[in-house]
Amino acid sequence: EIKYRGHITIPDQAFAELFALLDGYTWHLDDRPGRDNREINPDVLGYIFEKYINQKAFGAYYTRPEITEYLCEQTIERLVLEKMREVDAYDFGVLPPLHYEDVHELLRRMDGQRALILLQEILPKLSLLDPACGSGAFLVAALKKLAAIYQSALGRAEFLDHAALRQYLTAELHGHPNKNYYIRKKIITHNLFGVDIMDEAVEIARLRLFLALVGAIQRPEDLEPLPNIDFNVLPGNSLIGLLRVDEEAFNQMTPAEAEGPLTQKGMFPTMKQGSLLALAGQRSYRQMVEEKERLVKSYRLASTLTDNVEKMREDIEKHRQKA
Repeated sequence: EIKYRGHITIPDQAFAELFALLDGYTWHLDDRPGRDNREINPDVLGYIFEKYINQKAFGAYYTRPEITEYLCEQTIERLVLEKMREVDAYDFGVLPPLHYEDVHELLRRMDGQRALILLQEILPKLSLLDPACGSGAFLVAALKKLAAIYQSALGRAEFLDHAALRQYLTAELHGHPNKNYYIRKKIITHNLFGVDIMDEAVEIARLRLFLALVGAIQRPEDLEPLPNIDFNVLPGNSLIGLLRVDEEAFNQMTPAEAEGPLTQKGMFPTMKQGSLLALAGQRSYRQMVEEKERLVKSYRLASTLTDNVEKMREDIEKHRQKA
């Protein structure tokens, strides 16, 4: 607006039509289905983004919520069960015996000691990474699944007579007027991590997590400061690691510096990629990148040749059957 002030004139009617279009929809911060066909929730952000970009070039496609929810349900519930069964095996004879086939049965029947272990040890230490998070579809689905487990565990814990558990709940929830908001905030900051090569996708993923967090608020006075998740969801390439490398400083490294430990002086302000082996002192950063690009091209060519061979085999088989 400042750059083109006086050069672009947009009539008021255009804004009136735009506002009328937006007013024709019902906007929601959650994704609970309603009865209005004109409802819009944050999922539309990912859908529009993945329609806007070149899908073929970036390999970005819209993943429907039912798919992400199913995958998160299968992986997260299994992970929680594995962690709890490890505790049962380690503390065999200490914890009271309990049989459970799935997470729902565990949450429904667990005793006070298991509830304390689940809330204090297992859930906060889970780390879920989406190395190609896109607009955050899987991160949001993981947030909802973990929030459901947290809420069920807290609901069960409130009815258990266990002194240490009650002490933990009192200290944990103190100063947080909205329990659901606190649960989601804790999950977003402690459990969820994402990386994507597109900066725009990262911004949308962060926005969707913030909207999912704010969606837990029913009263304005329950709103707490939004967390900083710049280090949870980052732009970058998961295949090759850090890219913010000072080439000149990298190439000036001596073999001794390359083999030595990374100190604060060595890491900042210059970020170095990988483990910085002695190879870094003998070859330039650009040479290493060029070789990596050559290997990627070779891999792509090999994949194409494999596909061509498979197609040729199918064609030969079809002609053989016709003959």
